[in-house]
Amino acid sequence: MSPNPRKLNVFVIAHPDDESMFFIPTIRALQQHESESKIWLLCLTTGDYDGLGKARVKELEKASYDVLGIDRVIQLNELKDHPTESWSIDQATQCLRACLRQEIDNDAQKYSKICIFTFDQDGVSGHINHRDTFLAVRQLYLEEQESGFSSTERDLSLPAKLMVFLLETEPSLFQKYFPVYEWLSLILFWIHLVPQISSFKYDGPSHVKELVFRLRYPCLNWRAMATHRSQFVWYRRLFVVFSCYTYVNRLKNLGPDLPKAKQLVRT
Repeated sequence: MSPNPRKLNVFVIAHPDDESMFFIPTIRALQQHESESKIWLLCLTTGDYDGLGKARVKELEKASYDVLGIDRVIQLNELKDHPTESWSIDQATQCLRACLRQEIDNDAQKYSKICIFTFDQDGVSGHINHRDTFLAVRQLYLEEQESGFSSTERDLSLPAKLMVFLLETEPSLFQKYFPVYEWLSLILFWIHLVPQISSFKYDGPSHVKELVFRLRYPCLNWRAMATHRSQFVWYRRLFVVFSCYTYVNRLKNLGPDLPKAKQLVRT
């Protein structure tokens, strides 16, 4: 007898260490308030631009399993890490779809909903692989919304309803690297003047447009990023301390922006 259907949360990232640099507030919120859901991490490259791919994959697994408590890490090898060269979005989407479908089919758990968390169109840091990750996820989402699949395409479609939330790129450099409001909120929380969030729910109506998650214990980001030893150079240490993504994640639902998203297709 199969288990009751649950929600599957999948973080789709471009490089090993993206999860620790950008998404920890969301990961922790899901773990604390959706204990019945599963959290997977799907990384589209090995981060091999500097020839450190094997080491970075091991670091990703250690950070994800030992520090962050991720349920499953999925590593793809078909796409290449590069700071200036774009991927084929069709290829990236096909790899993403095939991998997700295979992993879900091989899982004994049945899922009622799949929720992907990834970058927005600006890629948070502007890295071209981040922006292409968004394009691939968006194309997957658009294809899942289309009706009239052929029999072959239907066999490749995901077995549950898909939602996508995009991590918003902070447009202000000052707010991005000097998040005064988040620091103040954190201090007030520590001295018990701001209550901790005690309720969390967003998986009802699909028209929910935005999610905001704050991390009250940012030392977790330092521990996770320090596990990526090959990448933990001085400027990334400063990033962990000063980046707004250490303290807060603001995510928007791709669904309400679907007409706009259809205008941004690149293959």
